[in-house]
Amino acid sequence: MLEFSVYEDDDAKLDAVVTSFDAYSEFVRFEKAVKLLQDKSENRLDLDDHLERTKLQVQMKFPVLILLDLGGTIFFRTTDRNVPAIHDFSHKKSKTYKIFLRPGHDDFLLKLGLHPRVKLGFYSSIHRDNIKAIAQRLLSLEGSRLDPLDGRILFWDQKYFGKMRHNKCLQSLAVNHWDMYKDLQLVLDDKENSFCKDNGFSKDNVLMIDSEAEKI
Repeated sequence: MLEFSVYEDDDAKLDAVVTSFDAYSEFVRFEKAVKLLQDKSENRLDLDDHLERTKLQVQMKFPVLILLDLGGTIFFRTTDRNVPAIHDFSHKKSKTYKIFLRPGHDDFLLKLGLHPRVKLGFYSSIHRDNIKAIAQRLLSLEGSRLDPLDGRILFWDQKYFGKMRHNKCLQSLAVNHWDMYKDLQLVLDDKENSFCKDNGFSKDNVLMIDSEAEKI
């Protein structure tokens, strides 16, 4: 604790402190202990700046990959001509989709995408080219505050899905023969993109967010 209190701007000592943690949860317990000692100390040590610097480095040491669904989670899309004409934007492939963004989507994406622990990816059954096109529209909409996320988002498309009808545990959930589910192992074992392997991501530090639990 004393070593921690006096390292100040010594990067070598900061690195030594960061290296001593084997998990982010260890730092959380350490942070609580430091603050408790601060509160009880008669000669209060001002360690807030040290804590913040250490916290940032520890967060970067133990990243979390968040795989975020698009359709249903960030937006709703439809080809139904009977829905209201006013929509956020449209996307055309074989047919034109009207896209309605979920309120608060920008705050949500910014909070995740700019967090020092988070690596953010879009994981959707939409074809990869369409995911990128929609994401680019999303980031470049008039009045959008999502510019800081440009170039920071990763993409996994329908290639990383399994067929529900081929999975014994999910067969009963399949309504159509093409219904799919997200198979995290396909993302982790991706031979074309070694991002997960290179950055130490596994089932222990990946979080998937989807509006439909049965797809995960």
